[in-house]
Amino acid sequence: MINTAKAAKVELFIWSRLMSVTEASGGIYIHLDHFDGKTAITAYGRQSSVPFVDVQAGMCASNFTGALTPQKQVDGSYAIALPFGPETLLLVIDMASDYGLFVRQAIESPAFGVSS
Repeated sequence: MINTAKAAKVELFIWSRLMSVTEASGGIYIHLDHFDGKTAITAYGRQSSVPFVDVQAGMCASNFTGALTPQKQVDGSYAIALPFGPETLLLVIDMASDYGLFVRQAIESPAFGVSS
């Protein structure tokens, strides 16, 4: 996609990125190809001459189903079993309603110099 965007001389390539779980975990969690693959594509896009911006808006609220369904605790609070410490803050967004706002910010940002 990035090579095609370069050939087509696109004004801005917006990529929905994910962090490398392998890197973030110090190699404890490996073979998370969806995450690590997107990280590799992000690196390739950044080094290309394509006007490239990657958007990582946060965790999707719609992911909190099945094993990730919040569980009511004894004290009445809710908890989700994730491999993070209790003090970790996570941005959770509603992808259907909110993600476009992040993309719009990238498109309209003067930092990217996109012509209208």
